[in-house]
Amino acid sequence: MVKEKENEFIIQEKNNMENWFNPMDLVEQSTKLPLLTEGKFMVLRTVPPKKTNSVRDGLVMTLALISYMDGDKEVELVSITEGAEGYKVDLPQGKRGILATKYRGPKSYFRFKDETTGADVYLGNNDPKTKINSKCTLEAAEEYMTVKIDGFANLPQDEKDSYIDDYFQNFFTFAFAKDLALPEEDGEQVLPVPGMVTQLYRTYEPPQGDDKWGNITVSKYPLRGQNVPNLSGDYKLMPAEIATAIYQKITEQVDTPFNKDFNLDDDII
Repeated sequence: MVKEKENEFIIQEKNNMENWFNPMDLVEQSTKLPLLTEGKFMVLRTVPPKKTNSVRDGLVMTLALISYMDGDKEVELVSITEGAEGYKVDLPQGKRGILATKYRGPKSYFRFKDETTGADVYLGNNDPKTKINSKCTLEAAEEYMTVKIDGFANLPQDEKDSYIDDYFQNFFTFAFAKDLALPEEDGEQVLPVPGMVTQLYRTYEPPQGDDKWGNITVSKYPLRGQNVPNLSGDYKLMPAEIATAIYQKITEQVDTPFNKDFNLDDDII
């Protein structure tokens, strides 16, 4: 009799455990995206790296996955409504896994696809020792501006510095435009801006070895071994205020005991 009562207690406890709501379950569910998926990404912002806050050290573009395809079904990750007080953002599937970043800096390899021929095109050459691209040196910036700006050599140093910063800003932004396969319109390269939406592949690679976090890559082109076609550079523009609202919503701090170790850092690729 005692044994039967004990078994009943064990069964009841098991049922209680199965029915108990664990807040972490909700966090885990929000990360269950396919390892490879095609989705709509919005450019949220493009800023210099946090460590130096210098455009000469590169630019970091932050994007948000606003929806993705699950077979023939489009799954919405970011919902946007406009009201009297501005744009309201909801995240129906949670916020983890939505953000991704692309970095372009002096040591990047600038290889792109020629949209007409499909051939690889390279900008500059990377030094075998320093790894710095030949187009991303102070000398390259000064040489370009000497040709571009009349009397550049005789300008005050602060004006020279401003022009040199513009050089790096424009160069890295142009690189992002090529990463996104953006077209030329009226003879001018279309550049990424906050609020721009375009299709990208999102590839998640689980942590390796002692790594705590996995790696997310977003690209117009398939990675090695992926049997999917290149994506076009088609895009549409939405108000930049929407991009700001999405970024603020995703990165806001939530004071909850169960997710105190939640990593809000962007997924660097």
